Amino acid sequence: MLNRSLCLLPPLALLAGMSLSACGGSSSGFSEDSSTSTEILSVPTWIGELQLTAPRDPEQATIAVTLRGRPGVRQVSFLYEVEGSLPRILEGLASNPVDLGTGDPGVVHRLRWDFRSEESWNGDDGLRRHVTLTARVQGAEELEARLEGISVGNDAPRLMLEELDTSGESLVSVSFSLSDSSDDEVDVFAEFDLVDDLPDAGWRRASHWGASGRYDGSRSCSARGPAVMQ
Repeated sequence: MLNRSLCLLPPLALLAGMSLSACGGSSSGFSEDSSTSTEILSVPTWIGELQLTAPRDPEQATIAVTLRGRPGVRQVSFLYEVEGSLPRILEGLASNPVDLGTGDPGVVHRLRWDFRSEESWNGDDGLRRHVTLTARVQGAEELEARLEGISVGNDAPRLMLEELDTSGESLVSVSFSLSDSSDDEVDVFAEFDLVDDLPDAGWRRASHWGASGRYDGSRSCSARGPAVMQ
């Protein structure tokens, strides 16, 4: 799970932290926690299963591939495409291609994938939709498994302070708008920092803010409520 926060600077900040869940898709099936594709061929070695777990987090994203067949070692390469681009070799693996063991009923290998290293991400972890991931046994292009239509990466929510009414001594009316291209649920709360207070108390969470709570980032929304700043 990733946690992010958005901060609007003095006199009031709205912080948003998001709870994330993995998402993805495939030609043969999809679950909330992983993407799975299965291809079984009547050959000495084949890719029995290909999965991608935690596709939102570049530090946790993991490719799991199962090789089945006669015991031995086969070289497997991994490629990706984004929205119909030409296939590119994965740069975010420790090595690629990689030598992997095969066996019966199957040997599972898990490879950490830092997708920020790929050209399509160029160092950031933003959301990319319609990604295709391919695992291919070297020297036999027909021996491959593909995950199609998966989403990899994550965008931060967009939060804007729309109105701030500070006419009261300690009761401030706050309104904001929120959207999230990754369709996450977003936790929102308010913090404040008093200017020139000595000693400096730093940022403190406002109490009894009527708009605090969890919002559905899959659709734009807004809220308004009073907050006690003491």
